[in-house]
Amino acid sequence: MKTASATGGPGRKILWAGLGAFGLLLYLWPALAAPVVLWSDSVRDLDWARTGVGISQPVPADIHLAKPGYLLFLRGAMAVVPPLGEARSVVLTQSLLLWISIAATAVYIGYRRGAGVGVGLYVLLILFTRLRDASSAVMTESLTAALLLPLAAFVLFPPRPNRYGFAFAGIAAALIFAVRPNVGAIAVALAILSALPRFRSLGLLLIAFVGVVAITWAATRRSASEDPWRGIGHPLFAASAEYYWLPSLGEWPEAASEMERGRKAIRGAWENWQSFFARPDGDTARELLWRAFHGLFGTEFYDARWSEPYRRLDTVSRLVAPFLLFAAIAILAVLPFPKPDSSVNAAAPLLLAALVAQNLVLGSHPRYVLP
Repeated sequence: MKTASATGGPGRKILWAGLGAFGLLLYLWPALAAPVVLWSDSVRDLDWARTGVGISQPVPADIHLAKPGYLLFLRGAMAVVPPLGEARSVVLTQSLLLWISIAATAVYIGYRRGAGVGVGLYVLLILFTRLRDASSAVMTESLTAALLLPLAAFVLFPPRPNRYGFAFAGIAAALIFAVRPNVGAIAVALAILSALPRFRSLGLLLIAFVGVVAITWAATRRSASEDPWRGIGHPLFAASAEYYWLPSLGEWPEAASEMERGRKAIRGAWENWQSFFARPDGDTARELLWRAFHGLFGTEFYDARWSEPYRRLDTVSRLVAPFLLFAAIAILAVLPFPKPDSSVNAAAPLLLAALVAQNLVLGSHPRYVLP
């Protein structure tokens, strides 16, 4: 286990400073110059955050899930730099948070595994422009990644001694759950895997996670819809579409109440999957493979025409990103780690299995896998 200085000697400190400045510039430049990406869900979230919907006000009948943690973040981020406008202020705030998260994660890994490993991780994450591109959109990906990166580094390479660290990890996973529930669930699964050999750590982790999730759930109960599953039926129904082509679903389930509409969506998803596996044609296996891995190998669209140099960098990064992802999972799965950090080897296949399951259950969309 390497616990030397994360930055190494004077030469490496200069290297760290240069890389830090480069990464900050790469994130601030598009945050200020690139067009802000606003999807229909972005506009809805901004409006909800502005009026308190999903935080203190009831959520209207809608197929869009209200994520209280993200809405609370938007409410604060919109006011960080008012002269830039609400949307640009959000983009700048989440861009800075993600860069800080990447830098802090790299420094921590450098402290735990050696300065060279930390530098390599920082460069890889900074040049993974899909993360940077996500910061230009008012969506949950950027904030989720900013929260997940340091948490994943901490639970996979916990410090020694670590008396109450997993309690804080449980709280962090619960906060991610409030921003992006599927990623929060994966985060707590990774933390459980790391804490398993230590029952005290596992207990602290679960108590903290369940406690914060329960408090958040209760605090937002008045603002939630009457659907007890808070709209989860709609992404389940969407994920059952052939090749995730939503028009193939026809009309979406409608009912007199949100509770019944949610139930109809879940039933519709179940029926669609039954029909899928009962098909007599030979395309079933091919489509199942597509559904399982498109979220990993595919890339979401980003219009980088605002800058020709950035467009070239973005194109190259997106071409190699899926293969780097699988290479990283393969290396982490087979590279021998010392006994205190041996959970990393199990975390790699767990992460791959979780992402494949997410693609099948919630939809094979590259944006869902990105954080």
